[in-house]
Amino acid sequence: MKAINSLAKFRSSQLKEIQTCISDLTTRVENLVADNAAFRAEISVLRSRIELLKSRPVHSSDSPSMIFRESTERSKIEFNAIAYGVLESAANTAALRFKDDLLILENHLKDLSISVPTEKKHIRLGKSTDKKPKPLKIICRSKNDASQLISNFHFQAWNRVSPLPAFRIVRDKTTLERDLLRKAHRDLERKMDSGPSDLTISYVNRVPTVVRPIQKT
Repeated sequence: MKAINSLAKFRSSQLKEIQTCISDLTTRVENLVADNAAFRAEISVLRSRIELLKSRPVHSSDSPSMIFRESTERSKIEFNAIAYGVLESAANTAALRFKDDLLILENHLKDLSISVPTEKKHIRLGKSTDKKPKPLKIICRSKNDASQLISNFHFQAWNRVSPLPAFRIVRDKTTLERDLLRKAHRDLERKMDSGPSDLTISYVNRVPTVVRPIQKT
């Protein structure tokens, strides 16, 4: 009888070890899947950079130092997301305004069923105007957190009407990208002042360009 009990305990112990191994292997597989997704995202980002560099006009000022600076800046801004349409607080102190900005942002995200990134920072950009609130830069803990926030917003905004039409979240831009976008806006104003008004700015090969909108049939 003792031998049978001993054998049963041995088999039970072996079964627990097997279950532990299976659980460990499952966790490892899940981690590998997550790592693979992250690698794919990094490859996609690198391809986008290559396409942008290929599509840019060549200037004599494109020195190796400027290219290096652009690459370094791109690496930094991948931690950021820019939120527009987040109302500014009227609080008297910077600390209260900071707290209000975070609360308003989180409420907007919750209204769209978007999870709020953890360990984030935020800062207002630019100068205050009466027309619209200053953009809010969200600095995330990781590149993946920033990318996921932007991706989730676009997915939810595509599938439902945002509670605030002015609220949107986009990726941060480098100095060069902002310069190209400002140039496109100046070009748009110039062309609309002297000609057709049905023009818009669209990204052609990832470069902001003034174009005529495509007519839907």
